[in-house]
Amino acid sequence: MQKGTRLENPRRLTLNESDDLVGACSPDGKALLFTSDRNSAEGNYGIFKQVLDQREAEPVVVDAAPKKFEAVSPDGAWVYYLIIPDAWHPGAIVNVMRAPLAGGPAQLVVSGRPVIAVSCSRPPATRCVVTEYDQKQFTLYDLDPIHGQGREALIRIPNPGEPDELTRFFEPLAFPTGCRITPDGSFVACARVDKSTVVFRFLPLRGGREHDVTVKGAVRLGYDFEFAPNGRGIYTAGRTPEGDQFIHIGPEGDVHAFGPANSYELPPRVSPDGRPLAFDKWSISLNVWLIENF
Repeated sequence: MQKGTRLENPRRLTLNESDDLVGACSPDGKALLFTSDRNSAEGNYGIFKQVLDQREAEPVVVDAAPKKFEAVSPDGAWVYYLIIPDAWHPGAIVNVMRAPLAGGPAQLVVSGRPVIAVSCSRPPATRCVVTEYDQKQFTLYDLDPIHGQGREALIRIPNPGEPDELTRFFEPLAFPTGCRITPDGSFVACARVDKSTVVFRFLPLRGGREHDVTVKGAVRLGYDFEFAPNGRGIYTAGRTPEGDQFIHIGPEGDVHAFGPANSYELPPRVSPDGRPLAFDKWSISLNVWLIENF
């Protein structure tokens, strides 16, 4: 829970001995979506939903396909995710899927495209966009849950960089440049985080004027980020002189570290009302064994 300027009284939500990775808070702020290997003997991750005042999670998607969580639809009814090949490489073909949070079979939304990300606005806005990587550029399109990907390109981002081999091993789609739609659906913000000075460029989707927010202070940002509920500010994680920290970036680029992070590559996820804030925290158990008369 964030109160004032620091994290206070964090509470452990998932209690399994598994690898759980935060995905997103539900639009009503009552549940958390996350990926986990808890039900997989092969190491593939499923998508789960856990109500914040419950001790057990419900499976949403638990098939054997390699998948990556992407976004919750603005109406809170669906989760979008990618089916990615085992040997993913930049420009590889993937499928965009959606699954109902209330239960039921998953549906194919976009087939056979080099999609790397899906990003959705928040109510009352209803817009989602997909990002493709091909021929050394990002192309962003509208996403229609019924008819799939729009045909008209909204935005093109040249030379966004590519994840190196080590990054691909741990997080295949972690490009140096990340893009997200703003909560009101009026802009897409993109930032390339491998630069010495990180600039968030806000590109208009309807009206508005393109503008930049330059990050101030000595911090190396992770590849992913999320907007504050009102759109005024950005939550992410970063490597600072004090170690890896959760970061809030204000509308003018001011950086505020508000709590220690396990890794600058694991940003927090904030609920729509701005109160619960979910984050990953690693817990390692090591035991000593004894062999007698060896």
